[in-house]
Amino acid sequence: MIQRIQSVWLLLATCASALMYRMPLWEYRRTENAEATPYLAPESLLLLTLITLSVLLALGTVFLFRNRPLQKKLCLTGTLISAGIIALEVVHVEGLRKTLAPVSGLWQFGALMPLLMMVCYILAFIGIRKDEALMKSLDRLR
Repeated sequence: MIQRIQSVWLLLATCASALMYRMPLWEYRRTENAEATPYLAPESLLLLTLITLSVLLALGTVFLFRNRPLQKKLCLTGTLISAGIIALEVVHVEGLRKTLAPVSGLWQFGALMPLLMMVCYILAFIGIRKDEALMKSLDRLR
């Protein structure tokens, strides 16, 4: 149901996950005069798998509005996946720094997408918890 705020947060998490496919995570230059080379998430199979899992998880969780306990568990799982994506980003970039020894390297906006995903999952979890509290209070009134 799109009327619930947690659905909006989950859709934003889906969009942030999907944007990670095309946005560079890191850019580096091998020499001073060389053009900047972007490092994209699809270059790592494990990172690509986690991002795909995150997209499917966030999109699937939107449609589980009748099963709030499962929806909460999936939001927590999405938060852990986002943390895993952040850790993998750092590991891969540090590995590139050691192997390529670039002259300069700069984190790009795509590296912030997992943080946005994590915040969206947490806000969706809070919304689901408020929804459960509302349903419990309504049950007490009956």
